[in-house]
Amino acid sequence: MCLSETHLAKGQEIYVENYVFFGKNRQSRHRLAPKTHGGVGILVRNDVLDDFSCVVHDRSIEGVIAIKLHRKRNDYVLVVFACYLPPENSPWGRSPDDIFAHLTGQMYLLEDVDDIVICGDFN
Repeated sequence: MCLSETHLAKGQEIYVENYVFFGKNRQSRHRLAPKTHGGVGILVRNDVLDDFSCVVHDRSIEGVIAIKLHRKRNDYVLVVFACYLPPENSPWGRSPDDIFAHLTGQMYLLEDVDDIVICGDFN
């Protein structure tokens, strides 16, 4: 399950019974904002993790996290990206070119991957 705008502050996590959370929280809060905005995450069910090993593949830029799931009994590999691009009038700015260039670059770096899923809120 991909999550956009988790609104989690640095160091916070989401807990959902029978799921493991992988997240990329915004590292700071805008000085005028009453709460933290942005953030992305992926929740993976525990029974999925019985069949797949899972590692964080990418969380190098704000608004993007990717996990790589490798099936334990064969060579099937799935990469899932969760993304959030702030709206045009956001005080955080808006850099769609940066996020799309980053995602495109990640596609070229992925080798031996069977499927890629990109989801999120691109405003």
